Amino acid sequence: MHGLFKVMVTEGRVVFGWFRKKAVTREQDTEAFKLGRRMAAEAVSAFEKVMESRFCHLHDDFLDVLRGSFQTDIQRTDAPPMTSARINYKIFLENVEGLKPQMNAEIAAYMSGWLETADEAGIRPQLEQCFQQEVGNFCGGLTIDGLKLFTDYAIPLKDADDAWRKANPELAETFPEE
Repeated sequence: MHGLFKVMVTEGRVVFGWFRKKAVTREQDTEAFKLGRRMAAEAVSAFEKVMESRFCHLHDDFLDVLRGSFQTDIQRTDAPPMTSARINYKIFLENVEGLKPQMNAEIAAYMSGWLETADEAGIRPQLEQCFQQEVGNFCGGLTIDGLKLFTDYAIPLKDADDAWRKANPELAETFPEE
């Protein structure tokens, strides 16, 4: 009897379509797709706007500070210029790394409306990941540009370091060359 009941229920589902999902028309799919695309485009536009208005100048500002440090290091008389430049570059890297959480917090605050909308759509984690990835790209690019700047100053720093070591042989012993 149990097998007969199972067959009847299965046939009822098929015949009457009680448990069948309603077919979504292609038009509904297209509208949902267009809405999602428009939402994504507007969110990206808002994100790009905050990145440009708030953080674009930071790239140049950070590099200007590093450049100024290297120029000062070349003129140093109290320590080897190359050692000082390495210390300043390390500080630069620490500052860039510290920039990431600050940028992520500011972006999250600025984009809070979009994040709420994304939360309702079930895509908040993906949107936050996208923002964090772009912040990572920004900071990674800044790090690479800082290294390029250090490379550009390597010869003048090395020349100044050699001159300093010749002029200060006693002090040079306390600062071994790396």
